Amino acid sequence: MVQRSREVQRLDRRSSHDVHQSQLIRNSLGDIISSLGRLYRGAGIVPGITV
Repeated sequence: MVQRSREVQRLDRRSSHDVHQSQLIRNSLGDIISSLGRLYRGAGIVPGITV
């Protein structure tokens, strides 16, 4: 069990950069979608996308 958690930690450290990248991408996508939602609401159209 301890051995497995150690391996998981090693994997986490290796993939932390990739995770950060995807987090940035997801955040920017969320910003775009939320701003689109704001535009839609301002135009009186209800968007079908819920985040």
